[in-house]
Amino acid sequence: MSHTTTPNDALLAEYTLGLLNARETQQAHALLAQDDDAVATALDWEERFLALTDLLAPVDPSPLVLQRIQTTLGHDTTPPPSALYRKVAGTPGRPESAAQAPGSNRPPEPTTAASWTAGWPVSTASISWG
Repeated sequence: MSHTTTPNDALLAEYTLGLLNARETQQAHALLAQDDDAVATALDWEERFLALTDLLAPVDPSPLVLQRIQTTLGHDTTPPPSALYRKVAGTPGRPESAAQAPGSNRPPEPTTAASWTAGWPVSTASISWG
């Protein structure tokens, strides 16, 4: 990772952290659209900031903060942690049709991502990664 100071270094660092107001964000977008060196600088900042996150211990949000996040995302409830794990065939909580009956020659129904994520409040399709 190399670092050279550019005239827009602070702007791009603050852009990477999401600290800019609307006017400054438009300025950063215009700069990134026309200057490959600015893109490299922004990516350099991102790499350095992401390296800092490795130094932090993970923290679970408090129930109040988690509820606010869910509300912001448009979800009214948060599933219990047990709902986030795939169920083994024949265990409580899994539809009987999914469990293979004893002595049945029918193969068990396949488990798909759609079937075991059905109870999740957020799909990856609704997450903005950019």
